[in-house]
Amino acid sequence: MQAVSDRVADEKMLVDFIVEAQGSQQHLSRILRGNEPSKWLDRFQEKSSSFRVPVYLESEEQQDALFSYIERFLRTVQTAFPIRDRVQFILDVLFPESIIHALAALQGVSGQEAEDLFLGGPEYNISEVEEFNRKIGQQLKKEGML
Repeated sequence: MQAVSDRVADEKMLVDFIVEAQGSQQHLSRILRGNEPSKWLDRFQEKSSSFRVPVYLESEEQQDALFSYIERFLRTVQTAFPIRDRVQFILDVLFPESIIHALAALQGVSGQEAEDLFLGGPEYNISEVEEFNRKIGQQLKKEGML
């Protein structure tokens, strides 16, 4: 499907901007050094159990590439605060910060618009949704639940 291949290409471009072009590096550095506020960091430090961060990236390959890059980058930066759980910190703070920053830069939108895109997740073509619903319906009929 064209929509799927477009989404895969968009996702790769987003991760390449962050990893290869280091497009979010200064933004992340400012947050880590305490020079820029981050609502993601604030939420993480509050340790709210209801706090959930969307993944946004569908491809495990892209998730792994972004995680590995951020993990390496985090080792090189002096932070203004202690980080007890590096994995959770990367997933809950640096993932969304880097993706939102990249969305803003690549799509030419404001930070708030980029955050709204991030929270909304990737867009799906109506044909993908219909195909998904059809498969679920078939599975439910097969299992006698419909």
